[in-house]
This record gives sequence, structure tokens and C-alpha cells, in this order.
Amino acid sequence: MGKHLLSKSIKVFYDEAKNAKDFILKLDRIHWLMTRNIPYANPPRFDYEWVDDNTLLMKYKSHRNLIDFAIRLLKGVRKYYRENFDVLKVDENK
Repeated sequence: MGKHLLSKSIKVFYDEAKNAKDFILKLDRIHWLMTRNIPYANPPRFDYEWVDDNTLLMKYKSHRNLIDFAIRLLKGVRKYYRENFDVLKVDENK
């Protein structure tokens, strides 16, 4: 898949989400949709747990141990939607 086509494919998900929260809560599904037809794809998976009304705990599941990269991407989502919220690493998978 070419870079341009991939960029257009991902942009659809950004456009469909109303805000950062909506996009973040769809990340696990997005990863599944984007890789379901790619042999041997093993994208990260996410579980979500609401700690309180303003705190979402995401569990990052991947053997690649790229949680720091995932955190930077979440900060990019925050910037894309022009929203202000904290993105913090709790441990090596949350």
C-alpha cells in the first residue's frame, strides 16, 4: 500500500471521529480494520477502562514494547483535535 493511499485511509478515521475521545476509543477497532487483510500483521491492541468521568486508562498490548511511541501518537491526536488533556504513562502497558 503506497504512502498516499495509506494516508487517505487513515484520514477517514480522523474525519469520522467527533473529537479526540471518540477517536481514541476507536483505536483498537481501527488497528483491527487496517490490518485484518494483511498476513502476519500483529498490530497493538487496546483495552479501555474508565477510572472516573475524566480519566481513561488504556491498556497497550503488544510484544513490540512501543508504548512510548503510542503515547507520542496520543499526544498527536490531542494536537490534531486541538484539545487539552494529559497523556501519561502509568507503567509499561498503561
